[in-house]
Amino acid sequence: MQTYRMASGEFHTCPKFQECFGDGLTNLGNMYQKVGRQEEALKTLKESLRVARRVYGDESEQVAFALSTMGNCYQALGAYDKAMGKFQAAYETMRSLGGEASPACSRLLNSIAV
Repeated sequence: MQTYRMASGEFHTCPKFQECFGDGLTNLGNMYQKVGRQEEALKTLKESLRVARRVYGDESEQVAFALSTMGNCYQALGAYDKAMGKFQAAYETMRSLGGEASPACSRLLNSIAV
């Protein structure tokens, strides 16, 4: 955790590091989610979402992926309204980037339907 604090305090100085740091947080959150550590995943994904928005902007695949994974966490916790909101936000982002026919939109629609 100390390394994380040091890295998060320094990440603003190097643009490439910002990307790697945000992507790493997203990957870590995704792994927490896959092994059933939903609360840790949500905490990590909220931070990765903040970084992704700063680095890539609101309309990016990185933001959509973080939102979608947060939706999976909320779904696993039984917080279906929160999950639906995250899936819908991810869907809208991906639709604006690649159109409704994109594979990512299809996967997100499937998540919304479940």
